Amino acid sequence: MAALCGLNILLLWAGIISLAKSPPSPLCSYTVTVTNSEFQLNITSSTAGKYNMDINEEGQPETMKSYNFEHLPQTSSYEIPHLKLCAVYEHNVTFLDSNDEKTPCDSGGDKILMNTMDLKIINTKMTNTSIDLSWNTTSQNCQDDLPNLQGLSYDCSCFPSDQKHSNEVNKHKQANGETCHVAGLEPYTSYTCEIQPTYHNKKVRQPTVVQQRTEIGIPGDITGVMAVSEHNVIRVTCTRTNRLNGPEEQYIARLYDASVRLKELKANNCEFEFKDLNYSSYRLEVTVFNGKFESKPKTQDVVTHQSFKGVFIMVFFAIFTITLAVAVYVTKCRKSRNDVNENVILESTAGS
Repeated sequence: MAALCGLNILLLWAGIISLAKSPPSPLCSYTVTVTNSEFQLNITSSTAGKYNMDINEEGQPETMKSYNFEHLPQTSSYEIPHLKLCAVYEHNVTFLDSNDEKTPCDSGGDKILMNTMDLKIINTKMTNTSIDLSWNTTSQNCQDDLPNLQGLSYDCSCFPSDQKHSNEVNKHKQANGETCHVAGLEPYTSYTCEIQPTYHNKKVRQPTVVQQRTEIGIPGDITGVMAVSEHNVIRVTCTRTNRLNGPEEQYIARLYDASVRLKELKANNCEFEFKDLNYSSYRLEVTVFNGKFESKPKTQDVVTHQSFKGVFIMVFFAIFTITLAVAVYVTKCRKSRNDVNENVILESTAGS
């Protein structure tokens, strides 16, 4: 009996010594909150050191993501971004000691509901300076919750398709409803339009993208109109417009005498020639046609007149005609005078 009591005492002391040598279990507890599409982990009353968090969608272990982080006394919260809205996530956190042994941490629960959504553009409407978009937002997990989901909004923007990124000029924020109006656009231009859902001003999914072209608009003004008259011909040129705002490019020149249109010429290049005109004053109008609209006309007054060569030829012929007439007249006068003299001589001879 004495030996048995001695053995019990030894075992008791061994247990006490073992407990004295073993470190205390680490304090480890956390809570989870949802901020827009981010999973926020809040470490509370926990030992400083290394931690690991595993998170996956409920019933889908293949979606598991593992995050390692170091908890410091001055840091208490950590964010896991880009989670799905309206989805249920399973999670657990463990403390890693110096030997990478894991100690599970306590939490109020091992599941949390996020939110998932889908966005589909259902209608588009264009003018020559604006694009209207309408869309539906749906969710398989929490469709009934979407209308009351606080902080959910949409950024709607359109930018030229030859650019890589949107700019803030044509950006429209839609807080309520599922339509937007983007104005201030250029006519007959291809645009890439994006609808970006945001939750508390943070993106919650990839944007929904659609390609649209604005309607045909009025062409830009023609510049550099030049009309040169020579004798009874008017030659016209102009500078090509930088903004056709439509699919076609046809230049039109119209010539008016007072208010009466005399001639109309059309060409793919802005080069025209009006021939066989009278010597007069004319009004010239030049426009460009883009398949639907004409530009504002550029007008110019033009006067046709005889050239110096033509005037010289007319003067020459006038002088020649007058000279010839004088010569004929003088010749006739001389002949008439000679005839009179001959008659006088014949009469004198006959009297003798």
